[in-house]
Formats: sequence, structure tokens, C-alpha cells
Amino acid sequence: MLTIKKQKKTMEIIRMPYGGAKKIADRFKVNRRTVYEALKGATDSSLARMIRKAALENGGKAYVELEKNR
Repeated sequence: MLTIKKQKKTMEIIRMPYGGAKKIADRFKVNRRTVYEALKGATDSSLARMIRKAALENGGKAYVELEKNR
């Protein structure tokens, strides 16, 4: 009998200090929602990767968030 065990999904999110998302939005000429979507990993475009890199270089902290199995 083959048993398949579900693994917990992990997601890396990036938190910015106050005002950091606005600075990045201004730098890339996008709105803050675009920055927030990139920082929480909802998008994976080349722009989102550049935003995440800039966030980490400018005081952002990366966290791993575990999703609970139901």
C-alpha cells in the first residue's frame, strides 16, 4: 500500500521597515500594491525578483511562513 504524505508548504515573505515599500515603489515607478505582492511572494516576474532583491539590500528581512495542513 502506497501512502502519500502531504508536506507543509513554505513561503518566504519579506518585511520592510516603515516607509520602505514606498521608497521601493518610487524607485521602480510602480504602485505600493505591486511591491507588497512581490514581497509576499504572490508574483514571480523579473520585476518582482528585482523588487525583492532591492528590499533585502535596503533593510528588508526575509521570513519563512509555514502554511498549516488542513
